[in-house]
Amino acid sequence: MFGSPPAKHPRMQILQTLHALGGEGTLGDLVVITGLSREEIEREVEQLVASGEGQIRVFEHGDVTYHLGKNRPSWRTLGGVRHPRRTARDIAKRRRVWLDRKTLRLIRAREGVISLAELVEQTGLPLAQAEKEMERLARDYGGEPHVSLDGHVVHAFPEVMTSMFSRFAGREPRPAWVRCHDPMVHPRKRRGLRGILRLESFFRFRRVRTVRRYALGHVIETALSGKGVVSLDRTVKFLQARAGKKKVRRSVVEAALRELAREFDAP
Repeated sequence: MFGSPPAKHPRMQILQTLHALGGEGTLGDLVVITGLSREEIEREVEQLVASGEGQIRVFEHGDVTYHLGKNRPSWRTLGGVRHPRRTARDIAKRRRVWLDRKTLRLIRAREGVISLAELVEQTGLPLAQAEKEMERLARDYGGEPHVSLDGHVVHAFPEVMTSMFSRFAGREPRPAWVRCHDPMVHPRKRRGLRGILRLESFFRFRRVRTVRRYALGHVIETALSGKGVVSLDRTVKFLQARAGKKKVRRSVVEAALRELAREFDAP
Protein backbone atom coordinates (compact mmCIF):
# COMPACT_ATOMS: atom_id res chain seq x y z
CA MET A 1 0.00 0.00 0.00
CA PHE A 2 1.23 3.49 -0.74
CA GLY A 3 2.01 5.81 2.15
CA SER A 4 -0.62 8.16 3.54
CA PRO A 5 -1.40 11.07 1.20
CA PRO A 6 -0.63 14.51 2.61
CA ALA A 7 -3.47 16.14 4.54
CA LYS A 8 -4.56 18.39 1.68
CA HIS A 9 -7.63 19.19 -0.35
CA PRO A 10 -9.47 15.98 -1.43
CA ARG A 11 -8.86 16.81 -5.09
CA MET A 12 -5.15 17.02 -4.36
CA GLN A 13 -5.21 13.59 -2.72
CA ILE A 14 -7.00 12.08 -5.70
CA LEU A 15 -4.55 13.61 -8.17
CA GLN A 16 -1.54 12.44 -6.20
CA THR A 17 -3.01 8.95 -5.80
CA LEU A 18 -3.67 8.62 -9.54
CA HIS A 19 -0.10 9.79 -10.19
CA ALA A 20 1.19 7.10 -7.81
CA LEU A 21 -0.97 4.46 -9.49
CA GLY A 22 0.46 5.29 -12.90
CA GLY A 23 -2.38 7.54 -14.01
CA GLU A 24 -5.29 5.11 -13.59
CA GLY A 25 -7.32 3.65 -10.72
CA THR A 26 -10.76 2.41 -9.75
CA LEU A 27 -13.11 3.86 -7.15
CA GLY A 28 -12.03 1.04 -4.84
CA ASP A 29 -8.35 1.97 -5.24
CA LEU A 30 -9.01 5.63 -4.49
CA VAL A 31 -11.24 4.84 -1.53
CA VAL A 32 -8.79 2.46 0.15
CA ILE A 33 -5.69 4.61 -0.40
CA THR A 34 -7.18 8.01 0.48
CA GLY A 35 -9.88 7.01 2.97
CA LEU A 36 -12.27 9.51 1.37
CA SER A 37 -15.93 8.54 1.00
CA ARG A 38 -17.19 7.47 -2.41
CA GLU A 39 -19.45 10.55 -2.64
CA GLU A 40 -16.49 12.83 -1.98
CA ILE A 41 -14.35 11.07 -4.58
CA GLU A 42 -17.11 11.11 -7.20
CA ARG A 43 -17.74 14.82 -6.59
CA GLU A 44 -14.07 15.74 -6.95
CA VAL A 45 -13.62 13.52 -10.03
CA GLU A 46 -16.50 15.37 -11.71
CA GLN A 47 -14.58 18.61 -11.16
CA LEU A 48 -11.42 17.03 -12.57
CA VAL A 49 -13.30 15.87 -15.67
CA ALA A 50 -14.83 19.32 -16.13
CA SER A 51 -11.38 20.93 -15.98
CA GLY A 52 -9.81 18.38 -18.33
CA GLU A 53 -7.55 17.00 -15.59
CA GLY A 54 -9.43 13.72 -15.32
CA GLN A 55 -11.30 11.16 -17.41
CA ILE A 56 -13.76 8.37 -16.65
CA ARG A 57 -13.77 5.07 -18.52
CA VAL A 58 -16.56 2.48 -18.25
CA PHE A 59 -15.82 -1.08 -19.39
CA GLU A 60 -18.32 -3.50 -20.91
CA HIS A 61 -18.59 -5.49 -17.67
CA GLY A 62 -19.54 -2.31 -15.80
CA ASP A 63 -16.28 -1.50 -13.96
CA VAL A 64 -15.38 2.19 -13.84
CA THR A 65 -11.82 3.52 -13.83
CA TYR A 66 -10.55 7.06 -13.37
CA HIS A 67 -7.67 8.48 -15.40
CA LEU A 68 -5.58 11.60 -15.40
CA GLY A 69 -6.82 13.65 -18.34
CA LYS A 70 -5.16 15.36 -21.27
CA ASN A 71 -4.42 18.39 -19.11
CA ARG A 72 -2.45 16.18 -16.78
CA PRO A 73 -1.06 18.35 -13.96
CA SER A 74 2.61 18.04 -13.08
CA TRP A 75 3.91 17.59 -9.56
CA ARG A 76 4.80 21.28 -9.51
CA THR A 77 1.23 22.37 -10.23
CA LEU A 78 -0.40 19.94 -7.80
CA GLY A 79 0.12 22.47 -5.05
CA GLY A 80 -2.15 24.97 -6.78
CA VAL A 81 -5.38 23.66 -5.23
CA ARG A 82 -6.35 26.02 -2.46
CA HIS A 83 -8.17 24.80 0.61
CA PRO A 84 -9.63 26.66 3.61
CA ARG A 85 -7.94 27.04 6.95
CA ARG A 86 -8.23 23.90 9.05
CA THR A 87 -10.85 23.87 11.79
CA ALA A 88 -11.49 21.46 14.67
CA ARG A 89 -14.00 19.72 12.40
CA ASP A 90 -11.34 19.30 9.70
CA ILE A 91 -8.91 17.77 12.20
CA ALA A 92 -11.59 15.35 13.40
CA LYS A 93 -12.26 14.39 9.80
CA ARG A 94 -8.58 13.68 9.19
CA ARG A 95 -8.54 11.33 12.17
CA ARG A 96 -11.63 9.60 10.84
CA VAL A 97 -10.02 9.16 7.41
CA TRP A 98 -6.93 7.68 9.10
CA LEU A 99 -9.10 5.10 10.85
CA ASP A 100 -11.18 4.32 7.77
CA ARG A 101 -8.11 3.51 5.71
CA LYS A 102 -7.25 0.72 8.17
CA THR A 103 -10.79 -0.65 8.15
CA LEU A 104 -10.93 -0.56 4.35
CA ARG A 105 -7.70 -2.55 4.19
CA LEU A 106 -9.32 -5.12 6.46
CA ILE A 107 -12.40 -5.29 4.20
CA ARG A 108 -10.20 -5.96 1.16
CA ALA A 109 -8.23 -8.59 3.04
CA ARG A 110 -11.51 -10.31 3.99
CA GLU A 111 -12.58 -10.38 0.32
CA GLY A 112 -15.02 -7.51 0.66
CA VAL A 113 -17.16 -8.90 3.47
CA ILE A 114 -16.94 -7.98 7.16
CA SER A 115 -19.01 -8.93 10.19
CA LEU A 116 -19.79 -6.85 13.24
CA ALA A 117 -17.58 -9.11 15.37
CA GLU A 118 -14.64 -8.51 13.00
CA LEU A 119 -15.18 -4.76 13.24
CA VAL A 120 -15.14 -5.00 17.05
CA GLU A 121 -11.93 -7.04 16.84
CA GLN A 122 -10.31 -4.45 14.57
CA THR A 123 -11.35 -1.30 16.44
CA GLY A 124 -11.85 -2.48 20.02
CA LEU A 125 -15.09 -0.49 20.15
CA PRO A 126 -17.98 -1.55 22.40
CA LEU A 127 -20.61 -3.44 20.46
CA ALA A 128 -23.17 -0.60 20.46
CA GLN A 129 -20.61 1.87 19.08
CA ALA A 130 -19.40 -0.69 16.53
CA GLU A 131 -22.98 -1.05 15.23
CA LYS A 132 -23.15 2.71 14.60
CA GLU A 133 -19.70 2.59 13.01
CA MET A 134 -20.81 -0.20 10.66
CA GLU A 135 -23.84 1.86 9.61
CA ARG A 136 -21.58 4.82 8.80
CA LEU A 137 -19.10 2.66 6.88
CA ALA A 138 -21.96 1.17 4.85
CA ARG A 139 -23.25 4.65 4.07
CA ASP A 140 -19.87 6.11 3.12
CA TYR A 141 -18.43 3.13 1.21
CA GLY A 142 -21.41 1.31 -0.28
CA GLY A 143 -21.86 -1.52 2.23
CA GLU A 144 -24.76 -3.93 1.68
CA PRO A 145 -26.17 -6.04 4.56
CA HIS A 146 -26.56 -9.80 3.96
CA VAL A 147 -27.54 -12.70 6.20
CA SER A 148 -24.78 -15.32 6.43
CA LEU A 149 -25.32 -19.10 6.50
CA ASP A 150 -25.13 -19.12 10.31
CA GLY A 151 -27.83 -16.45 10.59
CA HIS A 152 -25.59 -13.45 11.34
CA VAL A 153 -25.69 -10.19 9.40
CA VAL A 154 -22.54 -9.33 7.47
CA HIS A 155 -21.83 -6.36 5.21
CA ALA A 156 -20.44 -6.68 1.69
CA PHE A 157 -18.54 -3.80 0.08
CA PRO A 158 -18.39 -4.61 -3.66
CA GLU A 159 -17.10 -1.17 -4.71
CA VAL A 160 -14.15 -1.40 -2.32
CA MET A 161 -13.05 -4.62 -4.02
CA THR A 162 -12.75 -3.11 -7.51
CA SER A 163 -9.07 -2.60 -8.21
CA MET A 164 -6.50 -2.32 -10.97
CA PHE A 165 -3.90 -3.84 -8.67
CA SER A 166 -4.67 -7.18 -7.00
CA ARG A 167 -1.48 -7.02 -4.91
CA PHE A 168 -3.15 -4.54 -2.53
CA ALA A 169 -5.77 -7.06 -1.40
CA GLY A 170 -3.82 -9.12 1.14
CA ARG A 171 -2.36 -6.62 3.61
CA GLU A 172 -4.43 -6.71 6.78
CA PRO A 173 -3.99 -4.30 9.73
CA ARG A 174 -3.40 -5.69 13.20
CA PRO A 175 -6.51 -6.06 15.38
CA ALA A 176 -7.09 -3.86 18.42
CA TRP A 177 -6.08 -6.45 21.01
CA VAL A 178 -2.49 -6.86 19.77
CA ARG A 179 -1.74 -3.13 19.89
CA CYS A 180 -0.29 -1.36 22.89
CA HIS A 181 -2.31 1.78 22.19
CA ASP A 182 -5.97 2.33 21.48
CA PRO A 183 -6.34 2.03 17.66
CA MET A 184 -9.18 4.58 17.71
CA VAL A 185 -6.78 7.32 18.86
CA HIS A 186 -4.81 9.04 16.09
CA PRO A 187 -1.00 8.64 16.53
CA ARG A 188 -0.46 12.38 16.19
CA LYS A 189 -2.77 12.96 19.13
CA ARG A 190 -0.79 10.38 21.11
CA ARG A 191 2.48 12.15 20.31
CA GLY A 192 1.02 15.37 21.66
CA LEU A 193 0.31 13.65 24.98
CA ARG A 194 3.71 12.08 25.64
CA GLY A 195 3.78 13.03 29.30
CA ILE A 196 0.39 11.46 29.85
CA LEU A 197 1.43 8.37 27.92
CA ARG A 198 4.26 7.73 30.39
CA LEU A 199 1.64 7.47 33.10
CA GLU A 200 -0.63 5.50 30.79
CA SER A 201 2.04 2.82 30.46
CA PHE A 202 2.03 2.44 34.25
CA PHE A 203 -1.77 2.36 34.55
CA ARG A 204 -2.39 0.39 31.33
CA PHE A 205 -3.49 -2.83 33.04
CA ARG A 206 -5.42 -1.06 35.79
CA ARG A 207 -8.10 0.38 33.51
CA VAL A 208 -11.17 -1.64 32.57
CA ARG A 209 -11.31 -0.07 29.08
CA THR A 210 -7.74 -1.07 28.25
CA VAL A 211 -7.99 -4.50 29.87
CA ARG A 212 -11.23 -5.08 27.94
CA ARG A 213 -9.36 -4.54 24.66
CA TYR A 214 -6.69 -7.06 25.59
CA ALA A 215 -9.25 -9.54 26.99
CA LEU A 216 -11.10 -9.29 23.69
CA GLY A 217 -8.18 -11.11 22.06
CA HIS A 218 -8.47 -14.03 24.47
CA VAL A 219 -12.24 -14.19 23.97
CA ILE A 220 -11.82 -14.26 20.18
CA GLU A 221 -9.08 -16.90 20.27
CA THR A 222 -11.19 -19.07 22.58
CA ALA A 223 -14.24 -18.73 20.35
CA LEU A 224 -12.26 -19.55 17.18
CA SER A 225 -10.73 -22.64 18.80
CA GLY A 226 -14.24 -23.96 19.45
CA LYS A 227 -13.88 -24.10 23.24
CA GLY A 228 -16.62 -21.54 23.76
CA VAL A 229 -15.99 -21.00 27.51
CA VAL A 230 -13.79 -18.16 28.79
CA SER A 231 -12.61 -18.53 32.37
CA LEU A 232 -11.47 -15.71 34.61
CA ASP A 233 -8.29 -17.56 35.62
CA ARG A 234 -7.17 -18.16 32.03
CA THR A 235 -7.95 -14.58 31.06
CA VAL A 236 -5.84 -13.28 33.95
CA LYS A 237 -2.95 -15.50 32.82
CA PHE A 238 -3.38 -14.33 29.22
CA LEU A 239 -3.22 -10.68 30.26
CA GLN A 240 -0.37 -11.21 32.72
CA ALA A 241 1.71 -12.70 29.91
CA ARG A 242 1.20 -9.48 27.96
CA ALA A 243 1.79 -7.23 30.95
CA GLY A 244 5.20 -8.66 31.82
CA LYS A 245 6.31 -7.31 35.20
CA LYS A 246 3.23 -5.11 35.62
CA LYS A 247 0.64 -6.56 37.97
CA VAL A 248 -2.74 -7.37 36.45
CA ARG A 249 -5.57 -6.98 38.95
CA ARG A 250 -8.04 -9.84 38.98
CA SER A 251 -10.92 -7.50 39.85
CA VAL A 252 -10.24 -5.32 36.79
CA VAL A 253 -10.10 -8.38 34.52
CA GLU A 254 -13.38 -9.63 35.94
CA ALA A 255 -15.02 -6.24 35.32
CA ALA A 256 -13.74 -6.27 31.72
CA LEU A 257 -15.06 -9.80 31.13
CA ARG A 258 -18.46 -8.89 32.57
CA GLU A 259 -18.57 -5.90 30.21
CA LEU A 260 -17.81 -8.14 27.23
CA ALA A 261 -20.38 -10.68 28.41
CA ARG A 262 -23.08 -7.99 28.53
CA GLU A 263 -22.18 -6.79 25.02
CA PHE A 264 -22.31 -10.24 23.43
CA ASP A 265 -25.09 -11.74 25.58
CA ALA A 266 -22.75 -14.37 27.00
CA PRO A 267 -24.23 -16.52 29.80
